[in-house]
Amino acid sequence: LLRLSVGIEDAEDLLADLQQALA
Repeated sequence: LLRLSVGIEDAEDLLADLQQALA
């Protein structure tokens, strides 16, 4: 989740990672 510091551009990637983690 440290990727949050990268910026909004990676927001979609973060959401995808979260979805995979919750899946």
